[in-house]
Amino acid sequence: MLQNILTSPIFNGALSLITNFGLQYLTQDLQQFVQEIFKYTIARKLVLFAMLFSATRSFKISIIMTFIIIAFSYLSTIKNKIKTFKNKIKFKKVRKHKKLNTINICGDYHPIIKSVSESLLSK
Repeated sequence: MLQNILTSPIFNGALSLITNFGLQYLTQDLQQFVQEIFKYTIARKLVLFAMLFSATRSFKISIIMTFIIIAFSYLSTIKNKIKTFKNKIKFKKVRKHKKLNTINICGDYHPIIKSVSESLLSK
């Protein structure tokens, strides 16, 4: 009797609906606790592994896929940091160039600024 209930598609569907509806209230109750846990990267990596394992049902494939995703994420982060660093260098060069142009323009009108700008340009 119990075996028939557990394998029944109606019972499984009802259980799925209860889980989906109840999950909203469960997350409200556990929100602070979950935030404390997921501030650690290892917890997020374990959730990634759990999702992959539940999808593949293979420990070996799940581990490999987890490491691949972590590696791509790490490489993406490094690439973004390099881009940001290059943009900062470009911005500094542009700012310096604009500042020197401003000094040159002002120097055309005032002799003291002209002498200061010439000394800056010679450096």
